[in-house]
Amino acid sequence: MTTEELNKIGATVLANPQGLRLMIEQKSSIQRVLTDQITTSEAIDVANNKFNKDVYDKLIRIGQSKMQNIGYSESNLFCIAMAIGTILKELFKDTSFVSGGKLSEIMNLL
Repeated sequence: MTTEELNKIGATVLANPQGLRLMIEQKSSIQRVLTDQITTSEAIDVANNKFNKDVYDKLIRIGQSKMQNIGYSESNLFCIAMAIGTILKELFKDTSFVSGGKLSEIMNLL
């Protein structure tokens, strides 16, 4: 997915209160699942704002499962990807996860 396509979908989703609500609900749900799966060493990396590929991969797998449960649509894809991107941004203090190339990467992996 290109950045232009991403921006178009994002604008549509964010203009709709239901889209924002879905994104918030999915973020909370994904965080709860991640909390049950994270290891001690991963938690230490998170505490130190050190990027951990295993945490990233777990979030992608959780997102893939969520996509299967709620069904594919561009809006759902954007909401799940943005929820994951926001979690990554918060865990690793890196805003690039919620825009451009990294957000497109997350969407393509889902």
